Amino acid sequence: MTVLSMSRAEIDRVHVLKDLLAERIRPSEAAQLMGVTTRQVFRLLKAYHAGGPAALVSKKRGKPSNRAYPAVVRTEAMALIKANYGDFGPTLAGRFLANSRERNSARSAESSMIALYIRCSSRLPRRMSTMNAIAGRVASM
Repeated sequence: MTVLSMSRAEIDRVHVLKDLLAERIRPSEAAQLMGVTTRQVFRLLKAYHAGGPAALVSKKRGKPSNRAYPAVVRTEAMALIKANYGDFGPTLAGRFLANSRERNSARSAESSMIALYIRCSSRLPRRMSTMNAIAGRVASM
């Protein structure tokens, strides 16, 4: 017996498809319950017949995004951030980093560079640091 890791939506799909096979609901009702079209219900039903519940598990789970930057680019960007833009805010550092990436013949979105900055920076956004300060004051009372 194999153990499957399924999301709540995938488990709900299994239950809806079981109800459909037992003829407790119609395909149109199953489509409404799952939030898909009737055509997709028949596609899912065909997959369920062929592979059981395992066929309803997302094939993308555990794989990196197609749009993700390669690890080399991310580590290079993090090194640039720590070396040159450590005292900048996220937006300004993201702009500078995006411009420096363009000069190095690699195209990067400014928003991606901002997200990288926030991920590798030890600074907290102003709102977070304020919220933590408030939480600390409440906890010490």
